[in-house]
Amino acid sequence: MKKKRLSAIALAVVMGVGAKAAYAGATTVVAKVNDKKITLKQLEDQKQLVPMLKGAQIEAIFAPLREQAVMGEIISQAADKADISKEAEFKKKIAEIRKGLIREMYLMREARKLVSKKDIEARYNDLKSKFKAEEEIDVSLIAVKTEKEATDVVDALKKKAKTFEVLAQEKSMLPNAKAGGKVGFQVKGALPPALAGAAFALKKGDFTKKPVKVDGGFFVLKAGEKRMTKAPSIEEATGQIEEMLVSEKVKEVVQKLRSTSKVELFKLDGTPDAVPAKS
Repeated sequence: MKKKRLSAIALAVVMGVGAKAAYAGATTVVAKVNDKKITLKQLEDQKQLVPMLKGAQIEAIFAPLREQAVMGEIISQAADKADISKEAEFKKKIAEIRKGLIREMYLMREARKLVSKKDIEARYNDLKSKFKAEEEIDVSLIAVKTEKEATDVVDALKKKAKTFEVLAQEKSMLPNAKAGGKVGFQVKGALPPALAGAAFALKKGDFTKKPVKVDGGFFVLKAGEKRMTKAPSIEEATGQIEEMLVSEKVKEVVQKLRSTSKVELFKLDGTPDAVPAKS
């Protein structure tokens, strides 16, 4: 199997950055396009639209989110100048989107009515009974482009010239560099194999004495505490479980609508189709 190139930003997103992002606030202006301001709040809203990014710290994906917002604004401004919104094709597509959105919101609303607190508790207990604890480690990373840079970092650590945190802030190309390279607790499966092997071989407070090569760069790791994962509490899991159950109930809502609707089928020539409608 061909290995995928692991970029610094992809690594940070996959692993999740444990440190809090350092920024002034939601109204902070992060870009301007022809004097139109783009704020941090817009990036946060944009992040929430992508399921796999919802749990990621904004610091870990700031640069690509900002670039996406900038390009989106550039295109929007160009489209506005071209008066695209007045074209018939645009109005037709808006009508289609509106119809689809109304359907989706109706189905989700009706499905949510079918999910009770007891359903959530039952699913939680079922999932908890199947939960298997895994070992996880609190890990910090310094990522650089070349082996020479990584070796220099290792040498500095050996000589105690600078702390791991300071070197991460100065040298690392990961978005969590400002947080001293801290990634947080990770299970083996959340890390690329080479990094997982190196991390779990370390003792608390130790660092890798040789750079670890991963597609996209060279890494120096520092290990923190090791512990076993725990199942989330029902309070922590309720939101995700509810959404899972609601999605499952949508089919039930659709089947009920079909069974209570009068449906007539016709052939290509317009004559009645003898095959009964499926419910």
